[in-house]
Amino acid sequence: AARVGADDATVSYRYKRLQDAGCLPVWSLLINPALLGYGVAELMLDVQPTAAKADMVRKLKLVHEVTGIVNFYGSGLRIFMIYNNDESRARTIELISRITNAESLTISRLPLPSSETRKLSEVDVAIIRAISNDARKPAVLVAKELGLSSKTVRKRVDKLRGEKAFFPFPVLNIEGISGLIPVTLSYRYSSAGAKS
Repeated sequence: AARVGADDATVSYRYKRLQDAGCLPVWSLLINPALLGYGVAELMLDVQPTAAKADMVRKLKLVHEVTGIVNFYGSGLRIFMIYNNDESRARTIELISRITNAESLTISRLPLPSSETRKLSEVDVAIIRAISNDARKPAVLVAKELGLSSKTVRKRVDKLRGEKAFFPFPVLNIEGISGLIPVTLSYRYSSAGAKS
């Protein structure tokens, strides 16, 4: 509410409307790959031939390092992947290139905040698993499932979020927003200086 300059009631009402319309069906939980020693890269590419795109997406889903795919209309794809060193990154990019027959490929490394969490306890892992499919699951329900106190659950979740071990984020169902036509603009710069 503070960020958008509105009162709490307005934000709650608008958020509920988006949920009821099916625009925000769930909040997912993203574990910070940096916590596990991984980096994240984003690939933008055009597949060839476009007619084989569905089969390519099916094959890409089998690649262990691929963590997300955005399938655009036409030949465009955006692929998110994790890697633990330059060699594994290069191997995965080569595999993706072979699957998609991409003529052009734009690769960006996504900057990740470092996690202050050094080690996850068994309780941390259990809580993360319990909220992995619904990051907004009430602490009371998680506590009941795990046999913990709700105070313990809230305290551990707040600590892990504060240490950037994971990030809750809403899954946006764009098709559920009446009248919205989503467009993604992607720019390529000839030099890093031109970008700034």
